[in-house]
Amino acid sequence: GGAVWVAKVEHFEWPPGATKMVHDLLDFSRLGHQELQMQAIDLNELLNGVLVELQASIPLQGCSFEVGKFPRVQGHEGLLHQAFANLIGNAIKYSSQNPAPRVQIETAHSENAGFVRIMMIDNGVGFQSQSVEHLFKPFHRLHHPDEFPGEGMGLANVKRIVDRHGGTVSARPNPGGGACFSITLPLAAQEQTPAMVRS
Repeated sequence: GGAVWVAKVEHFEWPPGATKMVHDLLDFSRLGHQELQMQAIDLNELLNGVLVELQASIPLQGCSFEVGKFPRVQGHEGLLHQAFANLIGNAIKYSSQNPAPRVQIETAHSENAGFVRIMMIDNGVGFQSQSVEHLFKPFHRLHHPDEFPGEGMGLANVKRIVDRHGGTVSARPNPGGGACFSITLPLAAQEQTPAMVRS
């Protein structure tokens, strides 16, 4: 009966990473429909917090950072923190085999008025250009888990977070090695020029 089934579930030995995978799936599902409380966010403070958090949680192995100056954006602070933590964490992870790992975080021109583009550039293992369309799919991995750990949900969550902000996310391999991930986010009202508001 039911009691026997529950007892079996309680004593079932889940495969390594299965619990994390379930939580990732739940997070991915919630991102599609939860109501977001948007506010003006200082990206400089948010990114600094992400870097401090990452330095405390993963080995940086001598990784150097070049971080630019950023405008305020309109967004959900917790979700944007999660998105940047994933993107920057990936840049660190996939650069770990480089003897001089480097991560650049900078702004670039956005084709969409009222948005800012943030780029994260690393000198890691990179990926093939034909793999770009698969990068943001759930559970898609380009590297074996023994080489680089992970469940393959991080970039899928990043895309859903950015989509919920009305922005875009893209990736490209760097010609000299490594990768560049780029996201666009809406500028906070205080950062928009009159021309942007009229458009």
